[in-house]
Amino acid sequence: MAKRQTVQEWLSSRRGKSSVKVLCGIRGVGKTRALAAWRDDLIAGGYPEERIVCIDAEEPILRRLVTADDVLLYLSTQLPPSGPVTLLIEEPTSFRDYETALGELLGQRRIDIYLTISSRQLATGGLSDYLRGAVDVYELVPPKEGSSGLDEASSRARWNEILLRDVLPARGVGEANIAERLAAYLVDSVGDPISLRSIGSAISPKDKRFSPNTIEAYLTAFENAYVLERCYLWDKVAEEPFKREYRVFFMDPALCRARFGIAPDFERRTAMNEEWLALRAQYEHVYLTRDEKKGGRLVFMGRDGVRRRSL
Repeated sequence: MAKRQTVQEWLSSRRGKSSVKVLCGIRGVGKTRALAAWRDDLIAGGYPEERIVCIDAEEPILRRLVTADDVLLYLSTQLPPSGPVTLLIEEPTSFRDYETALGELLGQRRIDIYLTISSRQLATGGLSDYLRGAVDVYELVPPKEGSSGLDEASSRARWNEILLRDVLPARGVGEANIAERLAAYLVDSVGDPISLRSIGSAISPKDKRFSPNTIEAYLTAFENAYVLERCYLWDKVAEEPFKREYRVFFMDPALCRARFGIAPDFERRTAMNEEWLALRAQYEHVYLTRDEKKGGRLVFMGRDGVRRRSL
């Protein structure tokens, strides 16, 4: 399925399904708003408001919930004792062993579960691996630059939150300087062909060379935090992505501009990034291909093969 449903269409199509429904994407993309709109739609459709339970796992008062048993005990005080219930949880990954708790809740059958998660690795990896065949994921993609509408100061604060909560923990280290060097370089390189070695050469200090494995780990951490995505060339012969060559695009260029300032050739790069974002918002996958009729220039394409724009 290449064409994307809207988030409300997706939620409606999975209502009552025996699975955990997950909305994921970069912080500030609108996951909370989408879930709140879904709650309003349910109530407007006649669903009893008292049977909708909303929990933000990142609230300070809930940080004391550590184990799966803690979470389940707390939820037992919030959920109606019987009958159907819709459970909306914001960022459950703040709870340790959250997968175990969700598995227990899903096994009760009466609970329709919806989550927001800011980590691709946890949404499509850890949780999906634990609840095999019982997880549906929808990735929210901002259709335009700066969709969050935040001012520069707020954008900087959000960047720091993403770095500290989503990027560095995924690496298991506190080397924020490497992450910042990498992000700054990629802002200057939007849409250009890059490689792990070229990145390492550009951002390594004089007395130290970052290995390709190190660069790959940080790139993956940024991807898992939905800060950026790698856009691959589509191999028309093998009908699969050609993983040796890729370009990088950001999920929120305005966020990067607020942190790193205006990059060289920024207007062209921003236009290119917005073109990619607009197509990415419509399709599950977006690739690049070469248009031989136009001198081998690169063009964006959806998984359906429709060409959109020459680079």
